[in-house]
Amino acid sequence: MKTYKLFFIPFFLILINTATAVAIGQTTVAVSQLQYPGSEKKAEDIVTTCDAMFIGQIIAKGPVILTEPGVSYRGYTVKVATLLKGALAGEIHVSLDVRNDGRAVEVIPRVGENYIFFVILKASEIIVVKLLPATDANIAKVKALIAAAPAPK
Repeated sequence: MKTYKLFFIPFFLILINTATAVAIGQTTVAVSQLQYPGSEKKAEDIVTTCDAMFIGQIIAKGPVILTEPGVSYRGYTVKVATLLKGALAGEIHVSLDVRNDGRAVEVIPRVGENYIFFVILKASEIIVVKLLPATDANIAKVKALIAAAPAPK
């Protein structure tokens, strides 16, 4: 398992990967309980509204834009490994928001890690609306949700 340590510096949050849990002050949180971008959305609620879903690896981070209540990343480079729904392939560039407000402190996705991406396709942008770690359990759950979803009209 991986550990993440959170260090608080006034107005900033720094996340460092070290091995199996997140330490926030005196509190430790298991990696499985970390929140990822789109944490306020349930996979079962958005599976039918996403244009594409895939398992991919983050190759490079894009530019950072500080927003309220968190950080926006534009142009993350992602390699699509397994398409679950939709039509995307190869290396693509995506945009995603990472929340850091009173309701959620989401983990910044790491280069080299694999995730399940739930995306909406805009005219010139691929927007990540939810991100999950690509664990066997998460992959099985998402595949079951896609299989159970009603066919598009």
